[in-house]
Amino acid sequence: MFTYETKEYTLSCEMVTCFGETGISICKFFPKCEIEHLVLPDTIDGTNVIKIDDSAFYKNNSSYIELPKPLVFISSNAFESNEHLKEITLPENLFKIGPSAFRYCKSLEKVSFNEGLNSIGPGAFRYTKIKDINLPDSLNSIRAYAFSNNHSKTVSFGSQLESIGAYAFSSNDFQTVKLPESVEYLYGDTFGNNDLLESIYIGENIGCLNTYERFLYACDKLKNITVSPDNLFFTSINGIIYDKDEGIIVRVPPKIETDFITIPSWVKRISPECFQGVQAKRIIIKTPDIFGIEKANINPSINITCIKGSKLEEELKKLGYKNISSLNSQIDE
Repeated sequence: MFTYETKEYTLSCEMVTCFGETGISICKFFPKCEIEHLVLPDTIDGTNVIKIDDSAFYKNNSSYIELPKPLVFISSNAFESNEHLKEITLPENLFKIGPSAFRYCKSLEKVSFNEGLNSIGPGAFRYTKIKDINLPDSLNSIRAYAFSNNHSKTVSFGSQLESIGAYAFSSNDFQTVKLPESVEYLYGDTFGNNDLLESIYIGENIGCLNTYERFLYACDKLKNITVSPDNLFFTSINGIIYDKDEGIIVRVPPKIETDFITIPSWVKRISPECFQGVQAKRIIIKTPDIFGIEKANINPSINITCIKGSKLEEELKKLGYKNISSLNSQIDE
């Protein structure tokens, strides 16, 4: 361990190896005065600064920070609770951002993400004020809660993103979301509680949505869900998303722009809370039996049309639904 001093601050440092590179890690920052615009060194005694260590700048008061150009890793909680920080430009060599690195930076409105960034850790930018999130093509994974509770207005994704963690973009103010074709894994609650969200596009490679009952939960203004026609596992019909492999209706948008919803004959199951908030006039169910109807949260004022004399009709009556009408027989698609 050694120190580096300027007129404005002292840095506690050590030698480390990160992602195959050897250089200096800044372990702790000790300001000597108020520093509105903090400039960190690229090198110390000729050696590159490649890492900001855990909580190194916790509760620092600078409004602007220039990060070392050779930096490859920002560790856990590195800049947490920098409440005056307004914007940050990530250096071109940065590869990974650790958990909660910029959490509670409550004035942070702009982040310029570098091409080359591979991973953003859990809660990294949670509780900030980033207005527009523009992510680079190089980004591969976004972990849980990474951008939650920000009330961000827009998000754009890069072309190599593969996984997005639970609640990663929950409680924001997006109106539209278009996921890249590269995403393979998405947690059901990734975009939950986006009160203004109206439409979302699901790409061709998504094979898992994790928890269906939490998929787009509390997105009360959602009108439309579109799935790529090349997706092997999911499909969308008239704005509704289905698991076509398992025969499950996953989610009906609460503000779907139709008065009549038809559930195809190949559907075997309804996911929990599937009809939460839906105000259609009629639901037509073309299969004689469907699992999960008791947890689908269908508004009792909606007329349900099902096959006359079917097991489903009997179950609906047991559940107390009054507005039931009958189809004469199963209707083929």
